[in-house]
Amino acid sequence: MNDLNWFRLTPRTAREHPGILDLIAAFEPLDHPAGRRAAEFLRDDALRNHGSTVTHLLVGPKRIEGFIALNFTDVKLHEQQSSELGVPHRRELPALKLAWIAKHRETEISGMALVFAAYLRAFTALTLGGVVALVLDPFDGDVAATWSGEPYAFRLSKEKPRGDGVPRGLWLPVRRSADD
Repeated sequence: MNDLNWFRLTPRTAREHPGILDLIAAFEPLDHPAGRRAAEFLRDDALRNHGSTVTHLLVGPKRIEGFIALNFTDVKLHEQQSSELGVPHRRELPALKLAWIAKHRETEISGMALVFAAYLRAFTALTLGGVVALVLDPFDGDVAATWSGEPYAFRLSKEKPRGDGVPRGLWLPVRRSADD
């Protein structure tokens, strides 16, 4: 697994690495509805949405091992959650949203490794004076249970659940150190 590289998917990287489009077309996600929908995003929308959503591909020697797609957003937190972050409470706080995440069905890469890559990008945004949280909106109830359970431990925000009861705005705090 030493031959892995992260690529930011842009029209330029697609032109400079023409084989990347073939790898995108061949991407096989885990076989469940969220995985299939994430693969559709990768194939059909990732390049088209570039600018509002930035997609990062983890590419191995023969395939895309996984990907994350991120955009900036806001998250609604309870006052106690804001104070836990050490920031003044406001109606909405800046966040980086993990819009899509998927791994290849045969990869040895863990979901945690992909989440960590997203978290590192959120941490970079924090150090530049930006976000205080990494957030996601789960695809369905099963996915919500996965993200809020171990090892991920995303927390419930103040966001109102969708009409079907699936929570929105699950979040992780982004901090400079454990003492912050």
